[in-house]
Amino acid sequence: MDGRIATADRDGEGSFGGMDFLNSLIEFLKTIWAFLVNHVLVIGLIAAILTILEIIFKPFALLYKKIFKKPAAPGHQVVAELKELVVETSKKLGVAEQVIIAFMNKMGIEDAPLEKWTEILEGIAKDYKRFQEEATLLNPSDPETKKLIQQATELAEQGSLDRARENLQAARERELAAAKCLTEKAQERTATAAKTIALEARFLSTAGQYADAARLYEEAAEIYKPLDAQVRWAYLHLAAVAHSQDGEIKGDNQALLQAIALFQGLLQEVHRQQAPRQWASIQNNLGNALNVLGAREGSIERLEQAVQAYCDALQEINRQQESFEWAAIQNNLGNA
Repeated sequence: MDGRIATADRDGEGSFGGMDFLNSLIEFLKTIWAFLVNHVLVIGLIAAILTILEIIFKPFALLYKKIFKKPAAPGHQVVAELKELVVETSKKLGVAEQVIIAFMNKMGIEDAPLEKWTEILEGIAKDYKRFQEEATLLNPSDPETKKLIQQATELAEQGSLDRARENLQAARERELAAAKCLTEKAQERTATAAKTIALEARFLSTAGQYADAARLYEEAAEIYKPLDAQVRWAYLHLAAVAHSQDGEIKGDNQALLQAIALFQGLLQEVHRQQAPRQWASIQNNLGNALNVLGAREGSIERLEQAVQAYCDALQEINRQQESFEWAAIQNNLGNA
């Protein structure tokens, strides 16, 4: 009997112990479940709040980045943004891309208004072609000067603008020195020196260094003074145009005033009856300078002077024989 009672007690204890363990396990799982449910709700709430905050503050973040974003290096940025325009200009006008890029970087085109970029690039290409033509036509008697100019054109074609200018300066100094020393060919060498200076001025104008170009054109005009009045007028006209470009593209009103003064001074020397085409061209370019300055200053008086200059120029341009010039001046008049 004692054995049976003992056996029954042990079985009961084992049964109750198993029930306690199962209950504890169930309670533990309930606790874990409640923890997970509560935390999932909290995590979901936090995620929802973060989403709402992102929607609210994202525009401000974008604005901040736009305002305070560090710009890329100017040279690389300009090349990247203007690459397509450079390619188009190169194909259109037949000037090598590396030449346009070299002069463009020299000029600092990124300082110019965006809407002027195409015009500036085409201006670079056209001026460079004129530089090439003028260099080809310039046939100095001195072989060394001729060689220096030829090397300058080759270096420019490679995009080595600084070295090209060094050659042009060397050619200029050589011609000026020769002009002072030689007597028999003094006039020819002086004329070549002036033309070489004007060629350097064209080179600088192509690179957007208009103030330096204007100074050199005036120097060439001064050298030509005893040789040929009309050539001297042409160089002074180019100097005034360079000042006008400097004022228009770089926003320098003082340069525009210098241009206006030069144009007006030329009109005192260039007689309408003797050189009507040249006189009309000066009037047209005077109108351009007055128009830009008048619009920039909001000056009605200058704009009226521009209109008068354009009208005077049109009087000397024959619409049938010189239709392109006539249309260009009419367009300028319309813009004024």
